[in-house]
Amino acid sequence: MPNRLQLIKVGMLLIGSVFAAGIGTRDLLLALRETEPTRLEIADFAETYADQDWLNVRGRVATEHAHVRPSTNRAHQGKNLSYVNVPIVADGWTSAFPVEVVATFGPIDSDRAIDWAALTNGEDRVEGTLRTGPVPKPDALVPGLSFSDSVVVINVGTEPSPPVISGVFTLFMIVTAAVSATVLWNSHGAKGDPHRAAPAVGLSESSSRTTSS
Repeated sequence: MPNRLQLIKVGMLLIGSVFAAGIGTRDLLLALRETEPTRLEIADFAETYADQDWLNVRGRVATEHAHVRPSTNRAHQGKNLSYVNVPIVADGWTSAFPVEVVATFGPIDSDRAIDWAALTNGEDRVEGTLRTGPVPKPDALVPGLSFSDSVVVINVGTEPSPPVISGVFTLFMIVTAAVSATVLWNSHGAKGDPHRAAPAVGLSESSSRTTSS
């Protein structure tokens, strides 16, 4: 029977697997539901956006309000990389109006000047999937601007994972969670049922008697 430390590790594996299976399921549903990006205009974004996750939005990239933030990704540690948050706005927009869409570009070299032509491919459109989880506070997105209550953040250059990859990953996480849960359940049953250990004791005593005779 696993010892307490092993059971703790199995419990952590179970929690992690359930969490990962949830993420995989979300990605699988997104890939099946949205096979191509939804094309929208920033001028009527509030009226036409219907909770899609893969967007192609046409609007002006307001580079004058670009906000550079160092990457917190562990894989980027020591590499001096950053991300850039930029509002996507309509012609005639001023900072008196709330921002509805923010585009995140990167990672980029923190020591180099931003090459907007390369980042945007010279287009007035941004494409990518939405940032998952809670949206950061406005000052963390682009300081000094106001945002609509339903502001979305587009991770430029990203797209849903292929359904096959998402499906295999999700299935693997579900199997891992099931195995972990079975191990924990069996170990709990062994502790609560004293008869499960009895045969082993009897066999040991019988073996000892046979040896001694």
